[in-house]
Amino acid sequence: MLALLLKMGLSALIAVSVTVLAEKSGPVIGALLATLPVTSGPAFLFLAQDHDAAFISQTALSTFAQNIPTAIFATSYVLLAQRLSTTVSVGGAMCVWLVYLALSLWGDSSLPTALLLGACVFPLCIVLVRPYRHASASASSPGQHASDLIVRGLAVALLVGAIEVLGLVATPMWTGVLAAAPVLYLSLMIILQRRLGGPAAAAVIANSLAGFLGISLAFVTVYLLAVSLGKWTAIAFGLTFSASWNTGLFLLHCRGASVLQSNSNHLLPIEANRSSS
Repeated sequence: MLALLLKMGLSALIAVSVTVLAEKSGPVIGALLATLPVTSGPAFLFLAQDHDAAFISQTALSTFAQNIPTAIFATSYVLLAQRLSTTVSVGGAMCVWLVYLALSLWGDSSLPTALLLGACVFPLCIVLVRPYRHASASASSPGQHASDLIVRGLAVALLVGAIEVLGLVATPMWTGVLAAAPVLYLSLMIILQRRLGGPAAAAVIANSLAGFLGISLAFVTVYLLAVSLGKWTAIAFGLTFSASWNTGLFLLHCRGASVLQSNSNHLLPIEANRSSS
């Protein structure tokens, strides 16, 4: 019991720390931080202590498959939050997630099927949210509330605890479903929209989808390597893949910002000459 509580507390501390940084770093950096494996990573590490490589492999496949409805959930929220309240935006997105989740559980759960669905869903979602990646807050952000941190911490701790308990009695498929539950997304949506407004909160979620694709592919890595190389090696490769993917996205963002700044600097003398003439 003490070990379970320690696992829940550590996971909550990691998740809360990352989401606090995400809220203070702007939509792009915040999104990259939020899509690091701060909830699923500890959950898989704890699961690996009690289960063999085959169980970890199948759970990773189930988690990847259930990340597809989570991407649809995030996209639905981005579209709804442009004009609607927090309750309607989050509630509507959750309904979409639950419907797709229920339908997916009755379908083929093999890797080829999941990869095919992912190849269709992820690019489409990223394209749909692209116009909403840049937005400013509708009001100045107030200080961090202790209640916000407590709610987030409890949500993540309960999720990790549920995964641990369910993992003792449930199949890898259901353990993966719970591991893929969008707890971190929910906390960001509710808290950021309440504090910054719908478009600004949606901008963080919109920017996160590229990083979310990376963490989803990391689960595929775990699935493919767990049996052949061992569960711990597979999880290490998966975590490294996710971190490397987000690092690459960050470097691309920096390069794009640098190009825009360079173009702006070149345009300034031209505008000045036009004004003087």
